[in-house]
Amino acid sequence: SERGTHPDLHVLAAPREGRKLEISQAREMVIEVFDLAPKLSPRRGVLIDGAETLSEEAQNALLKTLEEPPAGACIALVATSETALLPTILSRSRLLRFGRPSRAEGLEVLRSAFPATASEEE
Repeated sequence: SERGTHPDLHVLAAPREGRKLEISQAREMVIEVFDLAPKLSPRRGVLIDGAETLSEEAQNALLKTLEEPPAGACIALVATSETALLPTILSRSRLLRFGRPSRAEGLEVLRSAFPATASEEE
């Protein structure tokens, strides 16, 4: 939804400047999220905004999920630089380079990936 509360999309935001996303945060938001069935969409998604702030341990914790993602899993790592990510993460990812989308463009991408139910649209 536009309020950022879709039950099948979980966002892990970058920490304050100078801080790292730690292993416990990565496990909670990525690994454990996929233990639950989707509620409104055919898939569940995790968006890690500021993936360049993932600690090395947190990136390594994500490898198993990236190698063998659960059915219906969608994981997006948003980083300002690919050099901040481990080569093992990059080798298991599809790299997309793009400029900053407008709010409307971003919402449209999310709506197509996580369609709302008829009752939610009303």
